[in-house]
Amino acid sequence: MKKLLVILAALLCLNVSAFAEETAAQAPEAPAAEEAAPAQEPADKGLFMKSLTDGDDNIIAEAYMDELPDDSELIYDAEGSDDGMWTLDIEGVANIRIFISQCMLKNAAGVSLADVQGENLQQLTDMATVDYDDPVVEILTTPSGNQYMHIYERDEELRSVCTMFTLYKGAVIELVQFNDDFSPLTEHDHEVMEDVLYSIWIYEVK
Repeated sequence: MKKLLVILAALLCLNVSAFAEETAAQAPEAPAAEEAAPAQEPADKGLFMKSLTDGDDNIIAEAYMDELPDDSELIYDAEGSDDGMWTLDIEGVANIRIFISQCMLKNAAGVSLADVQGENLQQLTDMATVDYDDPVVEILTTPSGNQYMHIYERDEELRSVCTMFTLYKGAVIELVQFNDDFSPLTEHDHEVMEDVLYSIWIYEVK
């Protein structure tokens, strides 16, 4: 089960770079009228989490969480990941682990999840669901305009782990939820995790 908690970071770091570069090379330039407007930056961005850098270590974006849920604590685990891992401990709710990995930036710095389409998207989905028996895969969009993939078991009795992740500027941002005893997650757990997902914002550094 420990492997499941980090499988996306490992698989994506090893396998996504090649088809992410291919996707970026093949994707036509979108007309200006179709481009999404950038999120307006608030004066107080909230809780700083991590800077995202390009292949030359220039900061290109920053990740923030605008607010913590009630009765919660966000704990940074310096030893849990080379790139960054946090545990969000919320009273009465299953654990939420947040991973931010930059292992692909030198190979796919210009690619986001929204850029991955067709066969490449299917390949990414296959990798992300490899340890699920009967997965449900949803593509969600946060208020900041970032697309996330949401993965969980169709059978509620087997739904002991839930995953949400995105590929942004070549970095992987992943949320994993589970109980200490890996008992099934509840609808309330899901709702809280979705709220946490929507509280994470990515701001480009100009």
